[in-house]
Amino acid sequence: MDNLAKYKLSQYKTIRPLNEEETVILGYDITDDRVCVIKYVQIEKKSIYDRLKNIECDSLPEIYDVFEADGRCVIAEKYIKGKSVEQLINENGAFTEKRAIRYMLDICRALKSVHSLKIIHRDISPDNIIIDENDNAVLLDFDIARESRKDKTTDTEILGTAGFAAPEQYGFAQTDARSDIYSMGVILNYMLTGHIVREGVYEKRFFKKIINNAVKIDPDMRYGSIEDMERALKKYCGHTEAKGIFSQLISDIKQTSMSDLALFPLPGFRTGSVIRMAAALLAYLILVVMLFANSFNSARELIDFVVIYIAEIIFPMWLFGNRARQVRIIPGFRRLAYPARFLASAVIYIAVIIIVYSTVPI
Repeated sequence: MDNLAKYKLSQYKTIRPLNEEETVILGYDITDDRVCVIKYVQIEKKSIYDRLKNIECDSLPEIYDVFEADGRCVIAEKYIKGKSVEQLINENGAFTEKRAIRYMLDICRALKSVHSLKIIHRDISPDNIIIDENDNAVLLDFDIARESRKDKTTDTEILGTAGFAAPEQYGFAQTDARSDIYSMGVILNYMLTGHIVREGVYEKRFFKKIINNAVKIDPDMRYGSIEDMERALKKYCGHTEAKGIFSQLISDIKQTSMSDLALFPLPGFRTGSVIRMAAALLAYLILVVMLFANSFNSARELIDFVVIYIAEIIFPMWLFGNRARQVRIIPGFRRLAYPARFLASAVIYIAVIIIVYSTVPI
């Protein structure tokens, strides 16, 4: 093991194994002060996880780090607190139609990001979909994912969860994005009935049509892309373009949580990182020192000074910190990727500065 791998591994402390083989571990990142999941997978999967690391999607776990150690690929990713679809159905029975549709649309968003990179998940199952604390569906476990290749006629490995894997995953043909669509059809049926397709398809016509279209034996007869299946699912909500935008705004407002607002604790103290807390503490100390060092002739001067300091120092710390995720509190901004979030934050910051300096006498 080289020194870089040793250093990276030293960043993570084991809390407890999450499987018998101890290849999936609940760990603690001492550098960034956060709980995470550490996974050891085949080195061949490193190129896939390297590409997945660049995806920003609420329906996929954020990947913090990918590196090689002792001939294996090591992944550090965000720990998603919640219960799997399997657990929830075992505990409470099948989902309502509305709830199933919402979770399915979450996974569609995840697969759109993944498929855009020519990556196929190949193991979409109730155990690999977690419903997090905000009641959003998150797709996990890319350990048997593969890159789509047109120069192969069949997969070399027979992998996937029985009952949810497409027929081509058993050696009949090469898997592609339509293999994940097959699994999505079975998942939808499972959410609505509590059992897989071969044990019976949900009877309501709208859903039955979607399920049957997704689970065709011949891949050419399935939905051609995950976008096609997503459009079919959205029809349940009676989506027109205008109504779809309005519904999304309402959904964003409902899903905004205090973790999105990131108002508490103070900016700089949200992550618990020693370096960031030290920088924030310094900024607050400078404010206190400047307050006592300046002589203010009136309460108005004091208020103006504090307003300007907050606008110039504290507000940008909050706005641009945490990869500018704070803009997700604004309806319609929730699913912006990082570059767009940063640009939106910059526009908001400039607008605030203009407003402050136009109202506060200098």
